[in-house]
Amino acid sequence: MTLDLLTTIGCELRKEFESEIAENGISLVKVIDGEQDIKVPAFFIEEITSRYEQVATLNRKQSESFISIRYYPKDVEDKVTCYEVGERLKFLLEMIDFKGCKIRGTSIYYEVKDCILHFFITYQLHFYVKEHEEVTMKNLEIEEGVK
Repeated sequence: MTLDLLTTIGCELRKEFESEIAENGISLVKVIDGEQDIKVPAFFIEEITSRYEQVATLNRKQSESFISIRYYPKDVEDKVTCYEVGERLKFLLEMIDFKGCKIRGTSIYYEVKDCILHFFITYQLHFYVKEHEEVTMKNLEIEEGVK
């Protein structure tokens, strides 16, 4: 589920920054095992924490993912671009289409440190798990006889 969510976010970024990607060659990287050496400008998408728990009934589950997106601008001293990208991400990722359903991001905030944009967002997913329908009396056989 995590990789699907990161892929969805990457697709949303690709659509929003399509002209910049074509013009500057912005890289989109899903970070799973540490950062890769890559040319800037670049987005690094990473899941910081994930929580999965059962809620109330046996077949209802909740998953919460805390996502970090870092943007490295082409110019190392360009804070203005970082703030512009942060504002665009805030509106872009507030509501995304994930597997045919709209999910809303919460706890959205960003900061620029050392001319790198650090953007954070949390997604909560609620879903139902189908229970296995097991018919217990289906194979019941009756044996009659006298002992």
